[in-house]
Amino acid sequence: MKVILAGPPRSGKSCLRDRLSRAISLNCPSGRDYLSYVITACPDGEGSWFAETHHGNPELADTLRAQGKAGFTEAKTGLYADWVHNCTLPLTLIDIGGKITDQNRRICAGATHAILVFAGESKLAEWRAFCNELGLKIIAEIRSDLKIDSDVHLSLSEDGVYRGTIHNLVRGVLQIGPVETALANLLLTMCGQDGGKTLPDRDDNALFRMTLIGDLLVIGFGNIPAQNTELVPQVFWMIDKLLADNNIERLPLIRVYGRTSVPIAYLLALKLESICDAIAVYDPKQNGYVVVKCIGEDIYRLGQLIS
Repeated sequence: MKVILAGPPRSGKSCLRDRLSRAISLNCPSGRDYLSYVITACPDGEGSWFAETHHGNPELADTLRAQGKAGFTEAKTGLYADWVHNCTLPLTLIDIGGKITDQNRRICAGATHAILVFAGESKLAEWRAFCNELGLKIIAEIRSDLKIDSDVHLSLSEDGVYRGTIHNLVRGVLQIGPVETALANLLLTMCGQDGGKTLPDRDDNALFRMTLIGDLLVIGFGNIPAQNTELVPQVFWMIDKLLADNNIERLPLIRVYGRTSVPIAYLLALKLESICDAIAVYDPKQNGYVVVKCIGEDIYRLGQLIS
């Protein structure tokens, strides 16, 4: 499933994107963390990083957003369209710009479903027509209403579309409400549990999970939220134990699959560099592993995409 988050400007799409992504991670079945993958395909400079950054440092978030804001170019439109087309994970959310344009048509051509977010209904019919034109099934229509004090829970209408209202779709509010939770569970049910790569069963007391299957290193966060100050020493120890348990002294190739933080990504690279001839990291947007380290270029080359 490739689900676009669409609707008029300033309706709360990016806020819903962040809360919905986190709700999916919190509610997904054991070992299916990757289900909350997000493609940001809008020109406003507001990536998935924005909400949490704005919560801690609004001035920095606004500055970075302004620096990244730019209109669509032919190259950027083609890149976003390729990302959507190539991504084959069971569930992907695609955050698009708030105007109906040929660029958005190209980007959304590879999608399958849509969630419409709106504050007023004046543009809603246009977005319904946009989805119909591209053959996108509308899953839900979410109203953003800042004048009410509580959410209106998600419910199924006679036309087969789920509808609900969120009262606080504004930047800086990270709380996941009942509508986001219900929508996350609906998407998880719709995308099903067959196919894809499954991580090891979740240990409720684990901060991080890691397993080696042949040359595939599958990683993922545990069920207990933790900061990098806790995770880094834990992962350092886990890598050493994993190599010792598997009697590994040298590997010609290791492919890394899963979600992690930037500090842990650096740690993995440093620890694996000395024992691996080649390292490749999974890129959902290209549906393959990108070689980030290799000795010579007889077998692999930097930047090569492998399966």
